[in-house]
Amino acid sequence: MLLLSKLNTGLRMIPAILKAKYIKPVPIFCQWEITYNCNMDCQFCMPKRNIALKKRSPELTTKEAIDIIRQLADLGTKILNFSGGEPTLRKDLPILINEAKKRKMAVFFSTNGSTLKDTAKNLWEADMIRVSIDGPKEIHDKIRRHPGAFDKAVAGIKILKKYGKKPMIVTAVSNLMEFKDLICMAELAKSLEVQIDFSMVGISLPATIINPQKSDLMKEQTQLVSNVNWFIESIAKLKKMYGKTIANPSIYLEMLKKGSLANFGCKALTANISIKPNGAVGFPCDNYTMGLAQGNLRDIYFGKKVSEARKLTGKFWFCHLCYSRCNGFSTMLLKTKHLLSILKSYKSF
Repeated sequence: MLLLSKLNTGLRMIPAILKAKYIKPVPIFCQWEITYNCNMDCQFCMPKRNIALKKRSPELTTKEAIDIIRQLADLGTKILNFSGGEPTLRKDLPILINEAKKRKMAVFFSTNGSTLKDTAKNLWEADMIRVSIDGPKEIHDKIRRHPGAFDKAVAGIKILKKYGKKPMIVTAVSNLMEFKDLICMAELAKSLEVQIDFSMVGISLPATIINPQKSDLMKEQTQLVSNVNWFIESIAKLKKMYGKTIANPSIYLEMLKKGSLANFGCKALTANISIKPNGAVGFPCDNYTMGLAQGNLRDIYFGKKVSEARKLTGKFWFCHLCYSRCNGFSTMLLKTKHLLSILKSYKSF
């Protein structure tokens, strides 16, 4: 069944991939920050950028969110990733997941795991549930600034498994971690019989800043970024030690070796779309938002502003600081060997 699921997912994406490569852009992958709200206060949290938006522009209603899903399906979106904030704080998340599944989308979402005791039984339609644990207990709780966050996340994973899901641990590696801490996380994943996916803490910009400068980079995030070479070497070692428990596709490490997603050949606006909690499209991407536009998604995605940003993708000053997993993922979808590397790595998908 697992092999068939992977095969079906890959086959559904092929027409959209070919169209994006050779005809015109297709937002195959959608990164959607579905809510401003969160019950934690993580040091490197990107959605903090959206506080100014929340004050002047409320989150989408269920009806409005369903309309966004309809528009995404019309544009050719095949993978929808809900993030936040904490997506499970939206009571209508199961409804939105089901609406996307009706339209043949693979649905992912990321969670801190704290609410799964009450919500897990309603989320079974999701294809991939990623539970964030950013280090051993002491480090995770420190980064989350929420005592008990680690224990809640582990309990959440166990609850998901109880309901027949196979969640994945996702770990944002900061400079607070040493190799022994990565070992600890790999052992945790192994003991829970789930995969773990490591990524580097990224640097992003406030969502509402136009023509951003380097001084606008989030100071807390900058201080937490780990050494790239150390990260590459460490994950390579873990993959040898723990095999399929480590979900990182080999192509992700190849991207890091290039020095940035820009050097790898970013296609963020060719195969990706970034949506904010109020329904605005952020461009050129979710990590480095220079502009926001609201309205009909087709008009925005093929409109003048986004088209101009698309031509400059990978050429902005901040592109050479970027190691974004989400934008890297959409870029990798456009090459067959990269897509196969991803499908091969995620055995739980």
